[in-house]
Amino acid sequence: TLSQNLTADVRFLDYFGVYARLSNRNNNVIGGAPVIPLNDVRNMQFGGTIDYPIGNRWTVGGEYYRTDQSEEISSYVRNSYDVYVQMMLPFASSARLLLHKETIDNEGSIEDVDLVRYRLSLRSRPIRGIMLSWDSDYLEDIGGSLFRERLSHKIGRAHV
Repeated sequence: TLSQNLTADVRFLDYFGVYARLSNRNNNVIGGAPVIPLNDVRNMQFGGTIDYPIGNRWTVGGEYYRTDQSEEISSYVRNSYDVYVQMMLPFASSARLLLHKETIDNEGSIEDVDLVRYRLSLRSRPIRGIMLSWDSDYLEDIGGSLFRERLSHKIGRAHV
């Protein structure tokens, strides 16, 4: 197996970033014939990010990236979008709302992805050395042959 990877990442104006990644993996058999396809892979990804503070308490941001993966077994194209808003709260606390949209087109398959996700997170450090967290997450995927839906809530505590 021979792999090559190339990455370019540029940040500018302290808040914005763009990147591109190229990965190539070629497989060879030295002797004999392979029993299964060797699955050479070419992956190209590009995207952009923004994290922009508004005043002392708010930050808005997001990310977009696109992945084109060409391979012998399961090629696909992915588009992913994230948008968030975060607010700093008293007592070393913060609240964050995230909206996520992702589509994956699997070549030659009906099992694609058309996913929407909403997430609300609260974090607090009320006492030195203690971190409290609460997450609520809703996910819906209508892209494949089966509808997926999930609602979850998590409460956590950690010593830091």
